[in-house]
Amino acid sequence: MIPCLPAWRPNVKSLGYCIFVMLVWSLCMNDLLTTDISCPYCGEAIEVMVEVLEESQEYIEDCQVCCRPIVFNVEMAFDGSPSIYVRSENDTY
Repeated sequence: MIPCLPAWRPNVKSLGYCIFVMLVWSLCMNDLLTTDISCPYCGEAIEVMVEVLEESQEYIEDCQVCCRPIVFNVEMAFDGSPSIYVRSENDTY
């Protein structure tokens, strides 16, 4: 039994362990990919971490330099390799 279930009431000493267990479990279930992208607004090259899931996804993350919203599209190929596309919020996909 994982001690992080809702029925379990954490105390202060075990809360850190609970977060650690959930983080490790999350990292084991999904892959994190580190890649460099260019911001569609300021053009600055930035390093980002993308969670690769089995299905395609779209999400927004702010640029680390200019703080404008970057739309990420992560698509999975049939062979399981991810493709990452970025665009500005106003661009069409």
